[in-house]
Order: sequence, then C-alpha cells, then structure tokens
Amino acid sequence: MIKAILIDIGHGLGPTGNVDNGGVVPGMNEREEVSEIGVEVMKYAQKQTALAGVAVYLVGYPDRSKLVDHIKTANDLCAKEGYTAQNSLLISVHTNKGGGGGVETWYKDGDDESKKFGQKVLDALAETTGLTKRKANPDTANQHGRLGIVRDVRPRAILVECGFIDNPTDFAALNDEIKDDLFAIGIVKGIVKYLGLNYQEISLDGPFPDVSKDRWSADAIAFVKEKGWMTGYGDGLFRPTQPISREEMAEILYRIHSPQQK
Repeated sequence: MIKAILIDIGHGLGPTGNVDNGGVVPGMNEREEVSEIGVEVMKYAQKQTALAGVAVYLVGYPDRSKLVDHIKTANDLCAKEGYTAQNSLLISVHTNKGGGGGVETWYKDGDDESKKFGQKVLDALAETTGLTKRKANPDTANQHGRLGIVRDVRPRAILVECGFIDNPTDFAALNDEIKDDLFAIGIVKGIVKYLGLNYQEISLDGPFPDVSKDRWSADAIAFVKEKGWMTGYGDGLFRPTQPISREEMAEILYRIHSPQQK
C-alpha cells in the first residue's frame, strides 16, 4: 500500500542560485502557477477517503531551491521515513511553453510502473480540465536528455505539464480562479486511479467538495450549511451518504433550537 505522496513544485532557483520562474508570459509565470496547483493537489489528496493515512508532502516550496536540492530533499525524506518506489509516489508539477497546447506527462524511461502512472494522470488531467491530451513521454525523449526529478529520486516519479501558458485556451484555464483547481483535481484523480482505488468526486460548484450542485439533495444541504446547522467534517467534506449518529443528531437539533439561532 502507498504510504506517501510527494508533490514537487517546479523551478525556484537555477543552477547558479538565480531566481528561476520557469516559463514566463505577460500576466503569468510558471513558478507561481505550479505553486498554486501543488498546494491544491495536497489539499484535495488529503480530502480523498481512498488516501486516508497517506502522508502528503510538498517539495521545493514555499522556499525556493535548486533542482539538485529538490532531489536531495525528496531522497533525504524518503530515506528517513523508509519510503521507496514501492510505497511512495512523486509528482513534479510544471506548466509548458513553446507554441503547443494541452497537457502531457513524463515518466522514467524503462520503468513500466512509472509509465502506467504517467498515463493514468494524463488521462485524468485531460478528462478533468477538458484540455488537449498530448502524450505520456519517456524522460529520455526530453530536450534535456533525462529528467533528474523523475530519474534520480527514490519514489516512483512522473513530471506533469499542466498546459501551455502561451496558449490562449490553456492560459485562460490556468488564469481562472475556479478552473485552475481542475488541474489539481485531475492529478489527484489520476493518482487514485493509478493505485486502483475508488475515487471520490470533488465538486467546485456545490456546497461541499463531495456534494455537487446537481446532486438531488444539494439545495437542502446548502440550506442547512447556510443556517449553520450542519457544517461538515474537519476535512471539509459533508459525506452525504454516511449514516448519522445519535450524538450528531443531538448536536444538529441543539444548533437548530439554541438561542443563538433565533
């Protein structure tokens, strides 16, 4: 069973210690975008019941560091906690630039599991965002000849390119406060699917992440949430099909009839 997920935030500092923002276009730079996506990946992964008990870490964030330090941080953590390619995953989050469009992933060439992982995340990312699905590529086909963050780390790793910031369609999705969460949701969905687990749908437009606005009970749930009678669980979920205990029912009735609610 998987024990840990490491989310690597792309770029930070270049080899000589200079600031490295990755791709930059007017109104957007890669480092800022992937920082937002990476934090959201952590948040949504922690909301997945299927990933309960799995430790989630951010690498290369919030402080900026060189690629070699991203790799060292990941490897030192895994060595300390006993994480290996058999029980941990790493996803390096990036955006693309260069006149193309769509999402793609890169996997460790020669590693069938890394390839499968990359394909599952690619499929889920394209499905969730609606952007063009490019390919899951071997890291040796990259312009650098190899990808250290995929090849030189202890966990099973892939690199994800969340669209092209110089493509108008991709830029609009990344720049939208709601749609940009879809990149994180797609990555999490891909992780869960790769592990062969049951994915719990996440809603961006309903009263809770696990209650979409199209659910038959959404209006009623939104009403009791607005009234403060039912506020969900500590992880932010409502769990609409979970049985309610007598203790929970007593708390709800107290909230409805307490003087503060009058």
